[in-house]
Amino acid sequence: FGWTISYEATNRKSLVKIFLKSPPTAIIGHYSAFIYINGKMRQSTKFLLLFNPWNKNDIVYMDDERKRWEYVNNTHTIIYMGSHTHVRPRGWYLGQFQSYSIEAALIILDRMPAEDRSSPIRVSRFFSAMVNANDDNGVLSGNWSGNYANGTSPNAWNGSTNILAKYVKYRAPVRYGQCWVFCGVLCTVLRTCGIPTRCITTYNSFHDHDGSLSWELYFNRFMRPVYFKRQETMWNYHCWNESWMDRKDLPPGYGGWQIVDSTPQERSQGSFKCGPAPQIAVKEGDVDLLF
Repeated sequence: FGWTISYEATNRKSLVKIFLKSPPTAIIGHYSAFIYINGKMRQSTKFLLLFNPWNKNDIVYMDDERKRWEYVNNTHTIIYMGSHTHVRPRGWYLGQFQSYSIEAALIILDRMPAEDRSSPIRVSRFFSAMVNANDDNGVLSGNWSGNYANGTSPNAWNGSTNILAKYVKYRAPVRYGQCWVFCGVLCTVLRTCGIPTRCITTYNSFHDHDGSLSWELYFNRFMRPVYFKRQETMWNYHCWNESWMDRKDLPPGYGGWQIVDSTPQERSQGSFKCGPAPQIAVKEGDVDLLF
């Protein structure tokens, strides 16, 4: 609802300009438009509708033009790797406007319930699940074994477009990725949808399995470490994403940057996805909020 249509006469008798305006809450994706005259279809066209960070009424509105250019339009980014004592930047080609990126985003959108596609909150959450292939035949298979004989080493990728091209061609998970690859691909498809998104790296990244907000080590009476099947871990670094949007579904103050992570680590509502979680909530330890 909320769509409007208007027309404008021109100097040519046979030519009329037609203007179609969508509401900021419209469902994003692929649309077809048809013009009927006297009961007969005379003209048709197709268009893509995206979220709009330039529209003040859109949930993803960003009021700084420099930030819009950086987090929506810029086709290149830097992903930081290494360690806190040896930071290693890695260039990454996002290619969010390339045909394969657009087609991949549409394939993922088509798997969503239509009513959820009007919400960047729901879209970013669904995409965080679909970029990994753990339980939904998504874009990218993770591999931390060091053996990449039947695929491509995560270190060999330098951008998202080749990965998305393979996914579009074969409709099957691409092998292989690790956190920075998941991060780069998710950044691409979310920017394709019009959601301002950036790549984030945290160093000395602790993985808390039980939600205690602490990293737990256990020792026996001889002060030897005791290891469990779900041992909590610390990584030298981890990459995730942050997307910009308002959060009217949460109390005031939780809008802005939202953390989303497509690296498969923990299940959320039955599948491997994470976010969008307000950045401020993570920093303050507010773990009882969606999502």
